[in-house]
Amino acid sequence: MRGTGPEGTWPPDSFIGRLTPAERTALLGRGRYATYRPGQPLLTDGDRADDGFVLLIHAGQVKVVMQEEQGNEHLVGIRTTGSLLGEMSYLDGSPRSASVVAVNDVAASSVAWERFDSYLRDYPRVGMEIARSLADRLRQSDASNRDIRSDSVPLRVLKLVRSLVGEFDDATVIPLSQAEIAQLAHAAEVTVNKALREFKRQRVVLTSYRKVVVPCPACLDLLLAAVAADGKDGPNSVLGCGARGRHGSQ
Repeated sequence: MRGTGPEGTWPPDSFIGRLTPAERTALLGRGRYATYRPGQPLLTDGDRADDGFVLLIHAGQVKVVMQEEQGNEHLVGIRTTGSLLGEMSYLDGSPRSASVVAVNDVAASSVAWERFDSYLRDYPRVGMEIARSLADRLRQSDASNRDIRSDSVPLRVLKLVRSLVGEFDDATVIPLSQAEIAQLAHAAEVTVNKALREFKRQRVVLTSYRKVVVPCPACLDLLLAAVAADGKDGPNSVLGCGARGRHGSQ
């Protein structure tokens, strides 16, 4: 799995990737390493803080899922290699506000709160990186809210799919169901299904059970630009090349 190799393999924009070598080594040395199979929970919504810990994702991807009042689960985010999870409960002592579930094979380490306390006393600069991670997440939420108000559902779906390309072990495969894509896009599932069918007709995406495939990210970019421009024939003028490298039009 990615992310567990020698120094320098952590994504540079991730929480762990932004730490100095000394900060990173000290933090990882305080954790308890474990692996998780697809579908296995790493954190559970509502868990009390009696035996608190934060999680560091070494490799793989996880889903952040919240429980709705009706009892249904709602996907709110994807976290990848280098992420810090569980920091909100660490900061305020409240129960977990979401569950974290492995999408694929995941390697992670848990750091007990008391050990994390000691670590932050030894490396106080890391507190700013925690704040930065929370600020990044807030900015992403603000951007998503702006898109909901200003963008059509097809444009939101294209933006979301583009943001997920390269996030998983197979760079062109997004292992999420269309219902989960709809949840992340904050749109009705039937509307998202219609948009994905149109993108599939244009050969820009392929869909199968719990999976969206992007054969050619360059073609996806062309379609995204056309839909964003909202030209009369813009979206229909883009035809995917099927990963043959000939990004053209009808």
